[in-house]
Amino acid sequence: MAWHDYNVVLTSVYHAEVKTRINTMAKEQSDREDIMREAKALTRRVSLNVSCFPEAVIVGFRRNSAMSIFIDQDPVYQFNSAGELRRSYLDGKLIKAEQGKLASLTRKHLDDQVVLMRHDLDEAEHADFISQLHCHLDQLHQSLSDGSFQVNECVPVEDDVVTEIIAALNLIGIPVVIADQPNCK
Repeated sequence: MAWHDYNVVLTSVYHAEVKTRINTMAKEQSDREDIMREAKALTRRVSLNVSCFPEAVIVGFRRNSAMSIFIDQDPVYQFNSAGELRRSYLDGKLIKAEQGKLASLTRKHLDDQVVLMRHDLDEAEHADFISQLHCHLDQLHQSLSDGSFQVNECVPVEDDVVTEIIAALNLIGIPVVIADQPNCK
């Protein structure tokens, strides 16, 4: 292969990688915009740049004050109105609360159907998950309390959702209480 041919191949690979990165960044931006636009069940929501997280954090509240936290697309933590963890998404898995315990659900493609495979978290997995959750909640609370954040977008615009987030974070116990059911009632 001549030097020119080698350079053309490298240039093509480089441009393909750049195009992939640009498409990925556009999709990530689009995903965040989609949450803000489409999360109608979250009647009050805010998109934040928080100093301790590399991606945008979206926090929203249902009518009953149940809070959801989206740290980019994953992880996601959802609480009921009593501040109990009811559901989460972590590493592409749905984690749901059932009778005060956590179970992960993983999609498996079998033949022509998708099946959710259930795995009850053992003590070590539970402890690791709760540790990561506490770390994220503490980082978010600290950043909001000390002002190291920027509001990107708020729905409705006039609401002070940040004050509501701090109050909701204060409601969540340490350790986090696991709800009896994954729905937000």
